[in-house]
Amino acid sequence: MLGAMALTACESDRDDNPVLDVNNLNPRFELNTPAYSTQTIDLKTSNYVNFSWSQPEYGYTAATTYSLQLSKDGTFTDAVTDSLGEVVTPATYYNLDGSYTTVSANTDAEDFNKGIVTLYGWEAEDEMPADSAITVYVRCKASLSSSLPDVYSNTVSLKVIPYYVKLKAAGPATWYLIGACIGDGGWNKSIDGVGSSMLPMDIDPDCTYDVNGNGTFVYTGYFLAGDEFKVVGTYEDDGWAAQFGNSGGAGIDAIVYGDGSSSNLTISEEGWYKLLVNSSESTPTLTITKVDAPTQTAYSQMLITGDFDNWACVEQMKPCTNTANNHSWYYIIDATSGSTTCKFLTDNTWAVNWGAEGFPYGFGTQNGSNIPIEEGSTYVVVFNDLTGCYQFIAK
Repeated sequence: MLGAMALTACESDRDDNPVLDVNNLNPRFELNTPAYSTQTIDLKTSNYVNFSWSQPEYGYTAATTYSLQLSKDGTFTDAVTDSLGEVVTPATYYNLDGSYTTVSANTDAEDFNKGIVTLYGWEAEDEMPADSAITVYVRCKASLSSSLPDVYSNTVSLKVIPYYVKLKAAGPATWYLIGACIGDGGWNKSIDGVGSSMLPMDIDPDCTYDVNGNGTFVYTGYFLAGDEFKVVGTYEDDGWAAQFGNSGGAGIDAIVYGDGSSSNLTISEEGWYKLLVNSSESTPTLTITKVDAPTQTAYSQMLITGDFDNWACVEQMKPCTNTANNHSWYYIIDATSGSTTCKFLTDNTWAVNWGAEGFPYGFGTQNGSNIPIEEGSTYVVVFNDLTGCYQFIAK
């Protein structure tokens, strides 16, 4: 019923081309009050919750990315973190899944309900109101393809009947490098490109990731002068909404987020660089810093072995970058017919090897445990021999 209701706004951005109004750099815009707002929405029997809005009146044509935020009491306060990036006070809102370049959205009712359970912190069914409606609040965020601040709409209220779900914290929502200097240079932004064209950044061992998998992600690698790449938040084909590029031409001097027309990130001086993404903020950030070269050996090969190949010690992993200083490797492993195990090693002497107990990600250590691999999927496993970080990404 909700999915069939008419939307009250147009489906595309403005197509005129006025000049920038420098006196109106932070305009408000209107989140339309849904036609069903006087009704009570049973989230358990709904597929979608529909919203529409107007484009902000920036005074010029803007490539805008929209997302929706949910609050239990109408407040929208960002999380407070300490100097180590740990969350001291959680945000008072929940970022609903999805981002949009048009001015309407069908938000997933299951995620909408998950947001309510998260905000209220219900840990058992008897903690929530039984079959009774509550009021929740939604606003829309507009992110520009420039350094201008995010713009927020008015707030609309809805009456909904939530249902209890046991929250399971998501695994880290990994960010990826993609570009001419990554793997085969094919810019293949898909699950088939993970490893060969997309390099996942490392999980940060010092970060506590939130229920949506947001937090900090790190990669330290060697870049040649002129290497071009971008940093993206998913391997799925989402129109490149979650991406970092450079504004005003290739480089790393004006890094911007969510700009589909941004230029590639380009390293001008050859050397080692540390990339750090923080996705726990309202708008994710990326910093790129030149660092000293690591002291670890650059291996000419990396093997993977385990129960899946009867510990034959012959399976070669492929490099994820195309320089002599590569430290990231990938391999496709099939666990569709049963669980299995693996370890990483440099040769069949086992003099240098990595193992651990975690799955689907962890940090391998010398002579560590056999890594357990759960049954059910074919996985792309990516391993960084500098940090020991490994990630199994289901295909």
